[in-house]
Amino acid sequence: MSRQIAVNTAVTLDELLDFVRPRHHAIVITARADGQPQASPVTCALAEGRIVIATYPERAKTRNARRNQRVSVVVLSDDFSGPWVQVDGRAEVRQGKSLLRVTPVRWGPVATGGFPARLA
Repeated sequence: MSRQIAVNTAVTLDELLDFVRPRHHAIVITARADGQPQASPVTCALAEGRIVIATYPERAKTRNARRNQRVSVVVLSDDFSGPWVQVDGRAEVRQGKSLLRVTPVRWGPVATGGFPARLA
């Protein structure tokens, strides 16, 4: 069985949004009051160019995003070994049953895990 080679593909904002649109599994990373990261598995959607995450006001991710709008969202493929991307952005907290709306500010390449080409 051949080893999978790791791939990193730089994308434009439009390509990023096309990548995110069909994917709904993610990890949202916010900062606790002491600055340490807090990660939560979530489901998400894309609306008006923003990653939208439904949550509740008392959840840690919501409290953290109210205090510090800078968040990261790691958007995953349904297949765990499939491509993924980290999106850094600013979160807006909306409505009573909070919606986190994350506007992309910067993002990494779309990546697929695996071995470096020299080891494959």
